[in-house]
Amino acid sequence: MKSIRPLIRTVLLGLELRAARGNKWRGRELARRIGVNPALLHNWERGERTPPLVDVACIVGALGIVGERKDRILELARLADTDSILLGRRSQPYHVATAAVCARAAAEIVDWHPTLMPDILQIPSYSCAVAKHVLPERATDSDLHARFDETTEYLKNIRVSAYIGEYALACPVDDPDVDVVMRQLHHLIKLQRQSRDFTVRIVPADANAHLGHTGAFTTFRVRNAEHLIVHRSHGYSGSFALDEDGFYADADSQIGKVARTAEDSAGLIIRRINQLHLARSNGRRARPGNYRA
Repeated sequence: MKSIRPLIRTVLLGLELRAARGNKWRGRELARRIGVNPALLHNWERGERTPPLVDVACIVGALGIVGERKDRILELARLADTDSILLGRRSQPYHVATAAVCARAAAEIVDWHPTLMPDILQIPSYSCAVAKHVLPERATDSDLHARFDETTEYLKNIRVSAYIGEYALACPVDDPDVDVVMRQLHHLIKLQRQSRDFTVRIVPADANAHLGHTGAFTTFRVRNAEHLIVHRSHGYSGSFALDEDGFYADADSQIGKVARTAEDSAGLIIRRINQLHLARSNGRRARPGNYRA
């Protein structure tokens, strides 16, 4: 018997509904309030069946969800059944919040970015420095700080492999933001020292061909899920897909073969911090190259 192919929208919607319910109500109580079978609600939250829009609206109303989160969940419920979806608008990049929901439900995350710090590693000031050049309306300062605090907390219980392209060290966001880049690099060192389950590794610019050459991505291994969830950011929109053919399943080991070790990477980062500090003290631009091993 041929198995039913899972749909990424259904999986994401299930994660959103389960996260929205949280510990506010038991599933049976919520099912009673919206008038559905508890087993059916359980299937919706596990991403095994797709709930109708009208039932999603009932759940959102019963839980008292309002504002951006309500809009995001309802937009997800309206999307067509497809294996690759786009979420977000310029002023409301819904995909960022949906990726955070995936992260909270994950047991393992692999994050790769060739030119910038991955989203989950960014401190608020670094996000602002990126946003002012790329996405001026991306988020308010308070939103970024709230997201950073939340991310820092849930990452403590997740195995994270973060791969960063060498260019992200060589090219500060902007000259006036050198202090921001220094704080961002200090944050990377702090994360790696705090947990053995958190590794930051630098991928050399001249590394042989690897999976990361397809572009930046994040994979989430969600507990009890059959497939990895793959997220790609496209600025104010983002795409999600299920890794059904296992293309991203070995991303950690494949990119890990060309990346520097965690210890060597920490040394590179520290040398870059020192170079930026020296350049700032001398009042000149911090040029790339001297920090390399």
